[in-house]
Amino acid sequence: MEHRWSMRQPGEGEVTICYLGQCFSACSILNISSDGMLIEIPGIPLPCGALVELTFDVPGMGARRLRGLVVHRAGQDAGVMFVDDGPVVPDMD
Repeated sequence: MEHRWSMRQPGEGEVTICYLGQCFSACSILNISSDGMLIEIPGIPLPCGALVELTFDVPGMGARRLRGLVVHRAGQDAGVMFVDDGPVVPDMD
């Protein structure tokens, strides 16, 4: 059952994740919505509940820097819910 408020869109591009003073740039956006994103984070020790800063580009909207909360981990993927206000990507509903 889908629990999201907005539709996910396939992601492309990279995201830089900063956590506890360290920044990791070898991360790929797998999908994105107005509420969060799924990120491939190979080998990065990022626990559920971590508050992170994300920097990434949204096609047609430019660069974004937002805070997010890691809400789930599965293998090398992390689901991050945005905690800042403001649009990231338009809803496709």
